Amino acid sequence: MYRGPKMPPSDPATIVRILCKPDLIWAAEVEGRRQTISFEHDTRRAVVNSGDGKALQCRLDCFGDYFINVFLDIGGYQGVGRITGGLSLKEDENGDWILKKHDLELRLEPIQPGDLLAPQPISRVRSPFNNTTWCFFDGKGKLNTVIFGANGTVSDTRAPNEKPEWIPYDDNTARYKIQGKGQKLAFDADKKRLLREDNKVREIWFSGRQPPRLNMTETKQMKDMLADKSQAWFNYDGGKKTTYVFDDKSSNMSIIMDNGTTKTVRWEALCTGCIRIGDEVFMVEGGTLECVEPRMTLKQEPNL
Repeated sequence: MYRGPKMPPSDPATIVRILCKPDLIWAAEVEGRRQTISFEHDTRRAVVNSGDGKALQCRLDCFGDYFINVFLDIGGYQGVGRITGGLSLKEDENGDWILKKHDLELRLEPIQPGDLLAPQPISRVRSPFNNTTWCFFDGKGKLNTVIFGANGTVSDTRAPNEKPEWIPYDDNTARYKIQGKGQKLAFDADKKRLLREDNKVREIWFSGRQPPRLNMTETKQMKDMLADKSQAWFNYDGGKKTTYVFDDKSSNMSIIMDNGTTKTVRWEALCTGCIRIGDEVFMVEGGTLECVEPRMTLKQEPNL
């Protein structure tokens, strides 16, 4: 407990410098099992192993004084497990740092074979991003491109006057900053597309300067799937239901609100697997439509 109505100010840069040490990992022996947590400096990521050998991908948040939170990427803000959740940095009588959670104390130790580590930076030459070009539609349907230059800089059409440095990692991701915001791009399973997603946005990036276009047959197949009379598209937000119904004879869509009011908008196919509904862009992914921004999922269910 801290005295007063506010937490003391934190110094994230100092905390991260303490947590992230080359060739070292935070570890403890608990009931004969080695429990570890590894941090990565630039990405504020962590990998937790609670002793079962499974990697839990987490993110790091800094709060007042030397208090940190390590949250799982899945399950929202609910930290689970013996290590994840709130931890604090303390100094012992020798001036060495301890990472504590209740009775659990983790100390810096040399990395051992088999330890699970957070994503590590790699050389650009080894990276599959090196000297490649990608494009994507933003939330309003504007086509943007990004080029990962062999000289180590990024050309992003969203910030044409900036040339930030891009840093690749060994988990097939790359990161850079534009307009003060971090961008994390990850390859999909077959390395043909890139994905950028968080709680607010979900972008799919296509290889090259132009996205894959639909021919007439593919456009008709997509329309038949979207306008299937036996199915409808639904979104539930805070218990309120919104229904999206595609018209099979036109490019119209009816959006039916929870209170029964209806509005009609136009939709169009932008490219393979990507459509625009009114002013919003969606990715067609199996039985769901994933809104690019703001992030939202429409699920296809029987139209009762």
